[in-house]
Order: sequence, then C-alpha cells, then structure tokens
Amino acid sequence: MPNTIAKIAEGLAAWLKFEKRCGREPLFGESYVAYPLGQLLQYRYPGRIFAELKHPVLTSTKMGRGRKPRIDFGIMGDAGILDLAIETKWASQSPTLLRDIVRDVVRLDLMVPTYARRGMVVLAGKTRNLNHSSKARGSQAPPNSLP
Repeated sequence: MPNTIAKIAEGLAAWLKFEKRCGREPLFGESYVAYPLGQLLQYRYPGRIFAELKHPVLTSTKMGRGRKPRIDFGIMGDAGILDLAIETKWASQSPTLLRDIVRDVVRLDLMVPTYARRGMVVLAGKTRNLNHSSKARGSQAPPNSLP
C-alpha cells in the first residue's frame, strides 16, 4: 500500500502541474481532483472503485432534508468491507479548512475497522493555504514535506 500511495500522490501532482500549465488553475478544487484520483484508483484497483458511497454510520443519523453523508471513494474488498475508504480535501483559503479536515478524519475513523480496513485522506492544494489556515487558528504550520 505505501508504494500505491506514493504513486497516487505522484500522479495527482503531475496532473495538477499539467492542468496548471494549461491555465486551468482557477478551476482547482476538491471536485476537480476527484477525476484524476478516480482514474488513478481505477487503474490500480480495476472494478473495485466506488465513488460517493453512503457513510454506513452517519447516514442513519442524518435527519430531514439534504444529502446524506457520503465518503468520496471506496475500494471494495472481501465480505462487503472496504479495503480502503478515501476522503479528499482541497487546501483552500477557507477559514474552516482545518475543521473540515478533522471532520473527514473522524468520518473515516467511524468506518475503520467495522466497515473499512483502512482510511486515507488525500489532501491536495497549495502549502501556503495550509500555512495560512493554521496560522489563523494559532496552531503550528504543517511541515514542508509530509511523509
């Protein structure tokens, strides 16, 4: 799995660099990253990728109107359990960025190990947006290089 994660990160970085060279940087966002991520996952796990899956725990707690909670991607495993549940996050200048990242981590934590063997947050965007968001909250800035 570590090799797969590195290849996904490499692929997303290369795709974003290409899109930037094509002048499409104003379009960048969480939904924009879903397309190449889905392609990379489908290549690695053919026929096992599902997008926008209903969250097995949070769906039943959502009352009233509105969309039920979902996870961005799932890689189906054996016995109806996901091998990997994936949430994506775009590092924007949103004042709620850190809160939103924590919510994605909690959303994944509620799934592991009962509904998914592993969870992963794919964070894409500009480091300066992470630095801006963390400084606004008075916390430490993220490291320049994440493992």
